Amino acid sequence: MKNVVLAGFLAASAAVPAAGDPLADASFVTGVSICINFGSDGWFAQDRLEGAGWVARYDADYGVTVYDSPEGKVQAIPPAEGAGFPAWCSVVSQEVALDFAADVVRRVLIQTGVDANRETVDGCLAYRTAYDQQIRVHNDGNEVMCNRPDSARVDVITLTDPVGAQ
Repeated sequence: MKNVVLAGFLAASAAVPAAGDPLADASFVTGVSICINFGSDGWFAQDRLEGAGWVARYDADYGVTVYDSPEGKVQAIPPAEGAGFPAWCSVVSQEVALDFAADVVRRVLIQTGVDANRETVDGCLAYRTAYDQQIRVHNDGNEVMCNRPDSARVDVITLTDPVGAQ
């Protein structure tokens, strides 16, 4: 199963044009794919990150466990196991361009067949999916900004339990 999931992420990353560091860009695609597809469940998100070679560590700045990509230039912050809703799953990098991150989100949504409406939140690009997720694209930092091209953060916020709604 891990090989199938990883192959899907590699196919998604091959479809997105590289913007900068190819390893960081590929890891960003993987992180965003995992957050969109598994970010509502901490255990599944963490398992998929570990299966893709990401390494967990405690980060004092965020105050939580983060996962470093294999090349160390992208961090994913999945929800904690058993966390309630809304559940946040974030992908952060100082090595990935903001425009690239926006394109990654759009392409992952298209490739996975997730219906989404484009929005603006705090002046930045966002999407609202049919699965009650809000996906925000902005710069990494203490304030929500989307005017610096040199960093990216994607927050996938699952507002309600997708299993409980069935």
